[in-house]
Amino acid sequence: RQIALTYHSMSKAFFEIGQFQNALTAASEALTYDVSDHAMFVSRGDAYLELADFEAAVHDFRSALALNGEGQQIKGRLAKAHHCLGASFYNSGMFEAAVVELTQALQHAPETEVLYLHRGHAFMHVHAEEDAYRDFQKVAALRGEHANFGVALQAQFEPQARMAAVVGQPVRPSLSRHPIPIDRLLRKMEDIRQQCFRD
Repeated sequence: RQIALTYHSMSKAFFEIGQFQNALTAASEALTYDVSDHAMFVSRGDAYLELADFEAAVHDFRSALALNGEGQQIKGRLAKAHHCLGASFYNSGMFEAAVVELTQALQHAPETEVLYLHRGHAFMHVHAEEDAYRDFQKVAALRGEHANFGVALQAQFEPQARMAAVVGQPVRPSLSRHPIPIDRLLRKMEDIRQQCFRD
């Protein structure tokens, strides 16, 4: 146990100075001695996240959550890892996989508007326009701008994701490829809205 704690302390120290590969190595060593401490999985997951190994980060954060199911910070990290993975899939043109990951992220951070925004864009690419419309409506609702859906959506159309609301870490997912022009998006959403609310 003491050896595990020593390696864990080393991992956190490496992480603080930006040596993420060393932080990962030390956290992995800690886990060879003790797999009962959720904090060690969190530390390794944080290192994986910084090294852009999002699937491994998801795995470690899930392990941490299984050991400490009420940990809100763990849920935030898990949401972030799923978000990063979803953005990675989106940017590779794998839009259905992006929807799956962003949906997973929303299970852990259901009031995070950027997750709905990004999932809405992924829905648009798989021609699930009604699902996209509902996500964009949720963005508007979270912004408190029900009266002007178009303005609310346009105000939220930012390529850089803002994840500070989930957990204060520097990794920021972004949707860099396959952009949807905002004017086309707004026109499409207006068409869908008219179809949804017509008599």
